[in-house]
Amino acid sequence: MSKSKNDIHIRGLSDKTLNELDNIMIKRGIVSRNDMICKIIEEYVACNNDEMVEYLPKIVRSLCETEIKNTSANSTEVLTDVYRTLLRLIRITQKLENFLYPELDKNDVNDLNSKQLLAIIESAEQASP
Repeated sequence: MSKSKNDIHIRGLSDKTLNELDNIMIKRGIVSRNDMICKIIEEYVACNNDEMVEYLPKIVRSLCETEIKNTSANSTEVLTDVYRTLLRLIRITQKLENFLYPELDKNDVNDLNSKQLLAIIESAEQASP
């Protein structure tokens, strides 16, 4: 076998590393260790390419900006829902005040406990058609 300047010989790999390499090869459908090692080296060189180092932050920033916009839109929806719920609770409270005000006017509000308030509500419910 003749050597060319493109040949690389790798020695000293552990059996564990070779077994893991073989498992990766099986998963990827690669039949030759040489092909697998060439692919690993090519991918490593591509990832450490100056252009990759230059463009990767821009790509990651773009992905992050998109995710931040989506999260911001979702949080705005949640805040809107919370605001609407708060408004509904305020309206319900106002209706209860209007409904219970005549009864509360008869009693000192500071003297009412929860049982008395519940009794007033129940009596009002029974009185209403």
